[in-house]
Amino acid sequence: MTWGEPLYLTELKNKAVKRYYQVDAQNKVEAVINSIPNPGEPEAAEMFAKAESTLGAAKRHLGDELHDKYRVTLDDMKPEYIG
Repeated sequence: MTWGEPLYLTELKNKAVKRYYQVDAQNKVEAVINSIPNPGEPEAAEMFAKAESTLGAAKRHLGDELHDKYRVTLDDMKPEYIG
């Protein structure tokens, strides 16, 4: 093993862990958004609020670009659920 290999392996591991958390957060946000019932159905407003809080909690792992994408989606849906 050379001197640079442990550093390279640590960087590689860190990238893999970061990507894992990003994919995990993305899956959670997509699942909660997809589970929101149609407007007017029981618990629709509560599930929408849960989606917003899940997105907020996942912001750090999603990164700005993905967070903004989901934020726009929820902002577009908001008038139908929060009135």
